[in-house]
Amino acid sequence: MSFQTDPDDPFYLQRFLDAQTRAYGPVLAAISQRTPVSFRLWSIFPRLRPALPGVSHFFRLTSPEAARAFEAHALLGPRLKDVAEAVVTLDHREIKEVFNADALRKIRASMTLFAGLSGKADSVYAQVLAKHFFGEGDPETMILLARANAPSA
Repeated sequence: MSFQTDPDDPFYLQRFLDAQTRAYGPVLAAISQRTPVSFRLWSIFPRLRPALPGVSHFFRLTSPEAARAFEAHALLGPRLKDVAEAVVTLDHREIKEVFNADALRKIRASMTLFAGLSGKADSVYAQVLAKHFFGEGDPETMILLARANAPSA
C-alpha cells in the first residue's frame, strides 16, 4: 500500500481515522469493561518504525514528526490520551486479561514513543509504562528516537 499525498495531511493520518471508525469505540469499551480486546490495535496505539513495505507496516509512524502530528491531531491525540488513561486504570491482572502478549508489546512501544516525545515524567504515557512495564520503555523505540534526535554529522 502506498501513502496518499495530500498537502493538508502530509503524514497521511487519515488512515488512522478510517481504521478507528470501527475500532476506537469497541477498544475503549473493552478496556473500560475489562473484557478481552478483539480488535487489532495498530491504529489505536501507533508505533514508530521505519517505512517498510507490507500491510502490517501501514499503521506505523515513520518519524517523530509524524508522531507529533498524530498527537496534535484534533481527534487522534485526544483518543490516544483517552485509551492511555483507560489502560492506567487497569491493574496488573486485568491488563493481561484485556490484552494478549503481542498487544502489550505494541502498547509498550506506543507509550514509549509518546512518553519520549512529551518529555514529561508524569505524562499519561509515562504512567502506563511505570504501572504496567516497570517504567521500562520499548528498547527498539528508544533507539529509533535516539537516532532521530541525534545531531547530523
